[in-house]
Amino acid sequence: MTLARLLAETGAGLPVANNQAAVGLCQSSGTRPELKRVTLLHAIASISQGVLISGPDRLILSANKAFENMSGYSEAELLGRNCALLQGPQTSPKTLKELRMALHAEEPFYGELLNYRKDGAIFWNELSINPVFDRGGALTHYVGIQRDVTERKLHQTQLKLAAQVFAQGHEGIMVMDEQRAIVMVNQAFTDISGYTQAEVLGKTNRMLSSGRQSDSFYRAKWQAIDTTGSWQGEVWHRRKDGAEYLEWLTISAMVDDQGCVCNYIGTFSDISEQLAARERITWLSHFDVLTHLPNRALFMDRLGLEIKRAQRTGLTVAVLLLDIDHFKEINDALGHDQGDRLLVAAAQRVRNVVRDMDTVARLGGDEFAVIVSDLQDLQPVKTIAQNILDALVAPFELEASSGYVSASVGIALYPSDASDIETLLKSADQAMYAAKASGRNCYSFFTPELQDHAQNRLWLTNELRSALTNDQFWLAYQPIVNLKTGEVRKAEALIRWQHPVRGLISPADFIPVAESSGLIVEIGEWVFRTAATQVAHLCKTHAADFQLSVNKSPAQFHRQTAKSETWDQHLERHGISCHSIVVEITEGLLLEASQRVDDQLRSLREAGIQVSLDDFGTGYSSLAYLQKHDIDYVKIDQSFVRNLCCGSKEMTLCEAIIAMAHKLGIQVIAEGIETTEQLELLRAAGCDYGQGYLFARPMSALAFDNFLAQSGADSPHGVST
Repeated sequence: MTLARLLAETGAGLPVANNQAAVGLCQSSGTRPELKRVTLLHAIASISQGVLISGPDRLILSANKAFENMSGYSEAELLGRNCALLQGPQTSPKTLKELRMALHAEEPFYGELLNYRKDGAIFWNELSINPVFDRGGALTHYVGIQRDVTERKLHQTQLKLAAQVFAQGHEGIMVMDEQRAIVMVNQAFTDISGYTQAEVLGKTNRMLSSGRQSDSFYRAKWQAIDTTGSWQGEVWHRRKDGAEYLEWLTISAMVDDQGCVCNYIGTFSDISEQLAARERITWLSHFDVLTHLPNRALFMDRLGLEIKRAQRTGLTVAVLLLDIDHFKEINDALGHDQGDRLLVAAAQRVRNVVRDMDTVARLGGDEFAVIVSDLQDLQPVKTIAQNILDALVAPFELEASSGYVSASVGIALYPSDASDIETLLKSADQAMYAAKASGRNCYSFFTPELQDHAQNRLWLTNELRSALTNDQFWLAYQPIVNLKTGEVRKAEALIRWQHPVRGLISPADFIPVAESSGLIVEIGEWVFRTAATQVAHLCKTHAADFQLSVNKSPAQFHRQTAKSETWDQHLERHGISCHSIVVEITEGLLLEASQRVDDQLRSLREAGIQVSLDDFGTGYSSLAYLQKHDIDYVKIDQSFVRNLCCGSKEMTLCEAIIAMAHKLGIQVIAEGIETTEQLELLRAAGCDYGQGYLFARPMSALAFDNFLAQSGADSPHGVST
């Protein structure tokens, strides 16, 4: 039914609640009913609010144009359908209950519903429903006046959200008027600054100023706001209690409809902790945590600056690299915490004996560096180096006891020793190792010979890596003669390196390089396995009790290896008697022996592999070491044998060594016998075995086989002595 037909059938007129224009028209006296109907029709059709008229059964009878636009349905699509057609599922149950109760009681209803449009979109509908009764009081219609309030609801939601953000946000917020006076602050503002809203109203935010930043800073800030509409940056402010803090502040200008500034909004957060963390990170990137000295990065930066200055002034810069001698012993014996304590004290001592203008840095571990600049001669550097040595040699008071160390100092000069930082440090490092080689607790200047030596070591290291793979090593064998019988049932296996370009390279040249690089472990395993194969052959062809001595470097005891079996396991697996191998070690190994070394030596002895102490008398000989480690042989170093003659000090020493060893049940081997006189003196002193050029030089395996065969044929006792 259309709106016009509805009005024609209703007779005296149609009161419409909440539509004052329509109600007024209906109540006008003196107006003809026909005129009232037409006027009311136009009024309802033209109003901006949606009008929906339904019967008592809630079936739609008519809708105006505004309702069609709001709902998306045409009047024709709505006629005869239930008003619940538009009802959305998100309307609150309370509102729906109130609606049902009003309709049931035939009373007016007002409320807000979430309804559906024809296209499925949801909108907020402000709805007013009024019942219409005839002259007899019977319900004839419902008239619904409806308005889309989606934008208003969204605005309300946004305002509510903004209020919550303002009140509950973690950032401080202050609202200022166009004169920059504070008109409102939030709780976070109070929490950060300590000031309540009442204490800051009408004042400018300059009341928070710490005084750290100048007036020109604030003028530039407001000039940026006036020019661009906003500014942000770091500002130092002062809390109510006087404490200063750093904040990140953003100020934005708000304009009205005419484009004039009406307010300024300032938001800020306390970034003091971030600043502290940032400063801590910066400090950590430049300083050593333990000693608080400059670290390697800052040292390199300062060295670069000093070199640039030296280029301008023509003066010299010295770099001193120093390494604490025997520091590992402190760590091992007393623990790393005491080692750290010593490092802190050592750093302070070095700092105390250099000039204020000099840089002292910790490069890592127990290595320190000093930059001494503006040198016209070398005397200041020598004085500083000696002062460092003197300072570090004094005892360190540690928790449990006193600690004693020394230092090795290497010195390189710019520009005479190097033209760049990298080469300068490398030269100082080479000089430091030269100081260590000179006995430690001394300083050494860089020389070109050190560079040549370093280059040679580098070449040897690189070539050693491929020597095993390319089968460049071989073993030479030197007989060890029984001085009583002349028999040869012992020999020492000695490694030789036949380089394809340089020819035969002395073990004295490559063994130290192999030890320092760690390659000695792999090389030593090859020596043992090759010697084991050879001794098995010698036991079959010469004597069943034949023994080969194999040198084992301290590095082989200290370093872990990837091998799957021990030496005794290897011998047993190949059916070789463990008695066939004698392990030769140095006195230095016993001096610095750890539990790991002790366990390995004990394991060798328990397996039946004998132990020989090489170069006896040249190191730190001690009866305690001989007793503790159950040594089978001691070898008198050839330096004592070389000048051996009747009545000499060397003769006295040899006699003492032989007598002492025999008292301990240890047999003695004399190395380096080259003359008959030396042989006779040693034999007279009771020496058990001899080794040297008098008997034979080291020889290849084939030559050694021939030597044994020849010596056995010439003498019933072996080598003629």
